[in-house]
Amino acid sequence: MRIAFRSLFLTAVVALALVACAEKPEKKLIGKWGMDTQAALESEKFKSMPEDQKAFAKKMIEEMGSKMVFDFQEGGKVHVEMGEMKEDGEWSVKSVEGDKMVIHSKGGKPGPDGKQKEEDITVTFKDGKMIMNMKGEDMTFIKK
Repeated sequence: MRIAFRSLFLTAVVALALVACAEKPEKKLIGKWGMDTQAALESEKFKSMPEDQKAFAKKMIEEMGSKMVFDFQEGGKVHVEMGEMKEDGEWSVKSVEGDKMVIHSKGGKPGPDGKQKEEDITVTFKDGKMIMNMKGEDMTFIKK
């Protein structure tokens, strides 16, 4: 009986240690992420565009997408760059379910009401990439 209790106790201690050392899901988000322009060009949205719009859209994706970077920092700070536009903001995790998390973001220049823009963004991690869903649009990013 005593040996069984020790074994059970040791198993519980090891399990708790593993849980305590497990990487927090938001750690996946930390770092610089650049837009995956190839994924944008292979998206259904791009493929379904009228042919006369594809050349312009491709140019915009390649030019603007290559300059779009999200730098998620520990402590809930984020720095966003898209060419000359640079903005700082904050983020926090609202929920986590597997490889999917919902983050709450706040930042940018205050609007006419004096408040910064706030929104919830669904982020999914798949095959080493981050897919952000903002207002129903998926954008794929790769770690830089």
